[in-house]
Amino acid sequence: MDSREAAKLVRRSKSRWRDRGYPAWVQLVGAAEDRYPSALDALIAIARDERHPYQAWAGELVADRWVATRDSSLRKVVRQLRALATDGKPRLITAALHGRLLDEWRSGVELVELFEDSDEDVRAGVAEACAAATGDQLYALWALSEHEPVLNALLHNPVKPDPRRVPPLSSIALGADVDPGELLDAALHAERAIGRIARRRILSTPSLTERLCEAAIGHPRRIEFLVRHGLQPENPLECALYLLRADQLDAYRELDPQGTLIARAKLTDEQVMQIGLAFADNDERQRLWEFARTRPLRQAVELVHLARDWRPETEWGLFAQLAEIETLQVVHELQGSPEHWALSYRVGSSVVHSVSLSPDATRIAATAGFHAPTWDPRYGREKEQGSIIELEVASGNELSLHTVEAGFAHVLHLGYAVITAENMGAEGSVLARHVGAEREILAKHEGSIEALARSRNGFVAVTGGGELLVGSGMDGEVRRAVPEGTRFRPASLSVHSGTGRFALGGAELALLDAEAELLATAKEPGWVRETAFIDADTLLTMDGDGHLSRWTRDGDQLVRGTRAKVPPELGSPLVDLRVVPGRGLLAAMSTQVGSPVRLVQFDLETLTHVEGFELSGCTLATSADGEHLALGTNSGLVWFCGTPPAGLFEVLAKPISKITDADREVVRVAGASAARPAVRRVLELFAQLVGA
Repeated sequence: MDSREAAKLVRRSKSRWRDRGYPAWVQLVGAAEDRYPSALDALIAIARDERHPYQAWAGELVADRWVATRDSSLRKVVRQLRALATDGKPRLITAALHGRLLDEWRSGVELVELFEDSDEDVRAGVAEACAAATGDQLYALWALSEHEPVLNALLHNPVKPDPRRVPPLSSIALGADVDPGELLDAALHAERAIGRIARRRILSTPSLTERLCEAAIGHPRRIEFLVRHGLQPENPLECALYLLRADQLDAYRELDPQGTLIARAKLTDEQVMQIGLAFADNDERQRLWEFARTRPLRQAVELVHLARDWRPETEWGLFAQLAEIETLQVVHELQGSPEHWALSYRVGSSVVHSVSLSPDATRIAATAGFHAPTWDPRYGREKEQGSIIELEVASGNELSLHTVEAGFAHVLHLGYAVITAENMGAEGSVLARHVGAEREILAKHEGSIEALARSRNGFVAVTGGGELLVGSGMDGEVRRAVPEGTRFRPASLSVHSGTGRFALGGAELALLDAEAELLATAKEPGWVRETAFIDADTLLTMDGDGHLSRWTRDGDQLVRGTRAKVPPELGSPLVDLRVVPGRGLLAAMSTQVGSPVRLVQFDLETLTHVEGFELSGCTLATSADGEHLALGTNSGLVWFCGTPPAGLFEVLAKPISKITDADREVVRVAGASAARPAVRRVLELFAQLVGA
């Protein structure tokens, strides 16, 4: 195509009539694609003609041709026209050439590729866009900051985004507080800007050193970086632990040649194993044994097993005893809760609402399954149903099973009979006696029964209206008694085994004699959630605010003595409160309704916390002497165990070399109370171990 023909097509393409102008335009574009110089010149002329209907289109085609050929003469034309290519990456290239990249933003990944473009002005346009971006475009660019050119350009942007919304490497460049491990990983990229930035932060911020050392454990390249730059904790003990866990044995020997630093340290299980593995892997078996002697039983057993076939020249007997304990899981459990002393019995598949031990702790009574409704045609509605079960502790055999229609039931084991208080909602409640397969209703009440307790001659129940139902377990006779004076709204009931006196808690606190005559009341006791007798004239209470109080009778008044706030972390609300001879006050609490119970021991004089441990249950009962526990769970299980002696967990947490005679007695008693043979065997072995 010559210039005359091209000029003719240009003139025809300007026609307002589409059937004439468009075909000429198409013919001209085709000629340009066939690389006829005259056709390309014609397109440039059209692109410069503001009155031509295809001016914009012609500009795009010229820009496309420049991106494809990078012809210098076309570049000048494209710059003069400020033309953008048709679409895709070519359009972004021309936008960068004109400094309009942000207006044509498509993809950050495509933008990164433009940093490698051969045209200097295009690269400058991309950098300018990075330095001027705001909003979502700025966040998208920071997400690409691992690319060196993008990061260098972004560092010139005066707007810094929120570090919490950008990736970790971006946060490092922004100076944000990032994970120490990620900071170390970034510093390993020595040849990149992000590596230089990270190293500068690490070397200029001494306060980061301890966190960096902790993050380096288990990562050889991170440790190598810290060693190369001489970074380690300033505190000698922390430094010794770090060097051991980082497998820097030579440096550790220089710092702690006698091993005295780590012997005094409080270490987690993970730290102990890391130190033990460092000794074992470097064939430092004697040091491993010396370290094991400074650790508690559970950790010492695991450390000894790392020594494998090695034996010490001295104390080989002690070493052999530790190596004999192969059931590491049982040893772990000894650090847990009394459940690991326990035998378990299945009484249902749902929540155990109430549980009780016989006076001699040989039988268990429990109520379960009260949230399984059945349809009752008599009332045209669903009736709740539950089971009352009696078990023999020694064999786990079911002695009796009764199904009752009730929404909730309290249970009390008298030894010769089981008493239940069954609440049936609008229908009131009943007191019933169960002897073997026989069930006898002793009394009915219009309201609810709030609590049930063992009395001197039988049992006593208290209703929601403050009425006492006092019964004999032998003949089943129940008499009603209403305390004189203000009617109570009780929430708790306890009975003094020697005198038969009652203590009622709730909106008021009252002491009554065995005939339900009022003896004394307290002024402003708060909402009393639970009561317990110390002696016939002295009570302990826990109120709704989480305070333990000691009350002493003075005439017709109960006078408050010691009052102590229970730390919130120990638990609330209260599930049970009992004074155990020779042990103190046992309180069963949970941090919230339905959560696992925490059994906590308090000193009777000061009411301060002595010891506590977790129980995965929801209701608790103790034997008359307080030496055995029965625990009902949310899954239909009942646990039975002897109460672990006070201080057992502290003894197990002591280094073996620091066990005292008093500690040995605690371990001996614990071994005798353990129900599970595997646990008992380990405790007996531990008793021999610390007695050696």
